Order: sequence, then structure tokens, then C-alpha cells
Amino acid sequence: IMNMDAKLQSIASLQNDSEKVIRYNELLRESIDASDVSLVEQFVAHILSVPSLQVNKQVFQHFASSLESSICKLDDSYKFTLFVKFAKYLLLEQSSSTVNVYGVDDSSVANAELYLNRAKFLSSKCKDEESMRGFKLCDAIISDMKGRFVEAGFGYLALKDFRNAAICAILSKGSFQKTRLIAKLLAPPSTVVKEKDEGDTTMATDDDDDDD
Repeated sequence: IMNMDAKLQSIASLQNDSEKVIRYNELLRESIDASDVSLVEQFVAHILSVPSLQVNKQVFQHFASSLESSICKLDDSYKFTLFVKFAKYLLLEQSSSTVNVYGVDDSSVANAELYLNRAKFLSSKCKDEESMRGFKLCDAIISDMKGRFVEAGFGYLALKDFRNAAICAILSKGSFQKTRLIAKLLAPPSTVVKEKDEGDTTMATDDDDDDD
């Protein structure tokens, strides 16, 4: 594919969003079919800079389907990275309509969780530390937004985000898991264990052990 940047800019200049989506999806298919990571990277960098959230959501959906297609030759580690990028973008993107208390479009949170779930199936293939950190951050943010504060707290703690971990501990209901989270927060830094990496809190919820 020659002059990818010119093609991307040409599509971006279109006034009709529906036409933009169609053209972006056509160019995306060409890039994936070429099995050229540099072209896909160029496409991704551009689409993440597009100001229209609705255009991006539709392109992401097509992108995700393409990545899961049997004809896609991109390796699983790179697919993992892309799914994380989609989720992270949606969680950080601000929207003026149908927003929750975090200022994020509720449908964006739902879509981000779908992409993160797709990434989970590929997590064992991840070779990039930054992408894995992004994955864990998105996981913690989604748990936080959905009111799963203990789970989110341990997620933030594993990332050494002590401020948000502490906020989640305060917001969570009284439970054994909350007590453990607070204990970890108060422990000397050298003894803080990455709980989520060990699988200790995979099923932890704010309803666990309420009677303890």
C-alpha cells in the first residue's frame, strides 16, 4: 500500500461519518491483508487521533472482527496489544452524552470490557510489558467503574497506584477482602505483593465474607 498517510488524511477530510467508516474499514482490510505491522500501526495511530468517538467505535468493531478472522496473519501478542489499546482509548475518552460519574460514555465502558475480555484470551501470548500493564490498568478501571471496589483496589495496588487503591478500599463494603486490602495498603512497601498476579483476588467481590 503506497502513501498510507495520504489515504488516511483523505478519509479524515470527508464530511460524512458513515462514509468515513466505510473507507476506513476498506483501508484497514488492505492493511491487515498485507500482513504488514508497520501499516497497521500507522492506521491505529491515526484512528486513535480521530476526534469522533462514534466513528472510532464502529471502526474498532470492524477491527476486532478482522483480528479474530482466520485469515488474519498478525501474531497473537500484537492482537493482544491492539485490544488493550482499544479498551484504553474508550476508557479515557470523554463524552458529553450518556456519561457515568467518571465522565465516560457508559457504552464505551461496555465496549472496553468486551475488548479486554478478548485480550484476556491472548494474555499468555503477551510479550510487551507496557501492554500488560495497560491491560491490568483497564481491568482495574472497569472494576472501579462497575463498583467492584475490592477487586479494583487490588488491581490498582498491583500497579502501585496506592491513591486509587486507597479510595477503593474506602468505598468498598465491609468484608474480609476489604480488611486484607487495607492491610496490604498499610504494609511496608517491600511486603506488598501483587495480589492479582497470584490469583488471590480473581473472584473477590464486595459481597465476600460480609460476616467476617
